[in-house]
Amino acid sequence: MAASWTRTDGLINQDYTFQQRVATVKAGLAMFAAHPLVGVGINCAVVAFPLYASDDFKSKGALVIHNTIIQALSETGILGFVPFVLLIAFGLYHAKQSRSSEYLQPAGRRMAAGLEVSLWGAMICGLSGGFLLSWFPYLVVGLISSTRQIGDVTSHA
Repeated sequence: MAASWTRTDGLINQDYTFQQRVATVKAGLAMFAAHPLVGVGINCAVVAFPLYASDDFKSKGALVIHNTIIQALSETGILGFVPFVLLIAFGLYHAKQSRSSEYLQPAGRRMAAGLEVSLWGAMICGLSGGFLLSWFPYLVVGLISSTRQIGDVTSHA
């Protein structure tokens, strides 16, 4: 495998996939700058990419924005970005609270810890991929909410 690795020390300047990722992020920021309130529309950044891409990438067709944060900004604007960030932030907050809840059994606290790690993992992966419409972070936030509810029911019993 090491013998077939062809990337050189000039990774940033010579790696075409890295250049594509940078181009998609720049195009996404341009979309957000042009439509800051509502963005270009859910799942429309791919369609809008050729309109906002640099000249080097206009003829390459449509590309997905390779950053979930930029994707959220470009596709939903501030009106969609703020709720998305709040959903993730509250999910992380409540997972942390559930991890230390005295009302949950140890297994429930371990489950909350695992869900918190899963959500952090999804957000870290989102730094290099456009996962705004992926089901995974929303499912994890729902499970965190369920864990929290289990603790609340137990505390009132």
